Amino acid sequence: KKQLQDEMLRRVDAENRLQTLKEELEFQKNIYSEELRETKRRHETRLVEIDT
Repeated sequence: KKQLQDEMLRRVDAENRLQTLKEELEFQKNIYSEELRETKRRHETRLVEIDT
């Protein structure tokens, strides 16, 4: 019985860590997307300034 409880705790812990990593990855992807949009916007602004 103790072994089963330990195994269940390890599984719950692993699932929690997996969920945390998924959320962290999603957060980092959102930051990357925002930085990419900002970089493109600044680049397009410079191109407009060069063209005018």
